[in-house]
Amino acid sequence: MHDGETSCLTGRRVVVIDDNPDDLALMIFFLRRAGVTCSEAVDGRSGLGLVVDPRVDSPADAVVCDLEMPGIDGIETTRAIRDAGYDGPVIAVSGSANEAKFDEWLNSGCDTFLEKPLDGPGFVKVVTEAVERAGLRRGDREGV
Repeated sequence: MHDGETSCLTGRRVVVIDDNPDDLALMIFFLRRAGVTCSEAVDGRSGLGLVVDPRVDSPADAVVCDLEMPGIDGIETTRAIRDAGYDGPVIAVSGSANEAKFDEWLNSGCDTFLEKPLDGPGFVKVVTEAVERAGLRRGDREGV
């Protein structure tokens, strides 16, 4: 992994939502190695709270969300995040999504999709690119 690939992630905050503890730990490991501050949730309701909670000092620079979770699934979580006004990147991850689910997720407000199992450098690259694109849209050139 080259420094240029992850430099814009240093100090960024990413919310990672996944009900599978092994997948959650792996994504957090990859992101922390890239200098990211991670907030984690094991379900959509908790994840939504981490993204839109006004008491949180630092807004999320990106959200990584699993598709299939008990209770509020990734599609409902993404819709709720968007309805709450979050305009940063939402990256969908799933080990079993079909094309119909993928289309539904994109229509719910997801920016991009990754299939599990995740490749560490590829995962970090997708998050980096999503944060960079969001920063350019917002006019935030810090770290880009």
